[in-house]
Amino acid sequence: MEFTVSIFFDGQVILMSRKGIPSKEECILLLKKLGVDERIIEHTKAVSRVALEIAKGIKKNGVNVDTKLVEAGGLLHDIGRSKIHGLEHGAAGGTILRELGYPDSLARIADTHVLCGVVDEDPNQENAAKVKDHTPRSLEEKIVCYADKITVEKKKTTLDRRFDKWFQQYGRSPFLERAYARSKGIETELNSLLSKKR
Repeated sequence: MEFTVSIFFDGQVILMSRKGIPSKEECILLLKKLGVDERIIEHTKAVSRVALEIAKGIKKNGVNVDTKLVEAGGLLHDIGRSKIHGLEHGAAGGTILRELGYPDSLARIADTHVLCGVVDEDPNQENAAKVKDHTPRSLEEKIVCYADKITVEKKKTTLDRRFDKWFQQYGRSPFLERAYARSKGIETELNSLLSKKR
């Protein structure tokens, strides 16, 4: 059953028609209500288009994928940038979506999109139980994080070009090397699903 709810978030009232996963229009309205920069909103629209294209190609090959979740996840993956930038914006986005009452499947897309999965690492390994693993597990999470990596602002690029830029900017640190390896693994998995014959 569809219904309208008033959500109070940081002193704002957000009226949303809710039925689990929000529509494209509701996603964009939410981003605007939370003050996400227009340039970032344009980026999220591009990521959503790329992710949806991948999801539809995979679905056409007989693989079960939730295209509505992929579209909304692509649009809302950077919602955390309404609060913070840097690596933390993914986890912040997941928190925002949970606080607003959206399904965990949508919040996890925001959580896991940064560098195709950031693992909070304890260099001393003393608190191994407290390590948070934000690596994508579901197919929808993998599709959105990959689409984000191959979309710079509003333009498509390749994973190698994207990481080459980061390697030049930040150096080939073990952290970035692991992120690159995770991303390449996801790329291989998605390409395999896209080329799968029914």
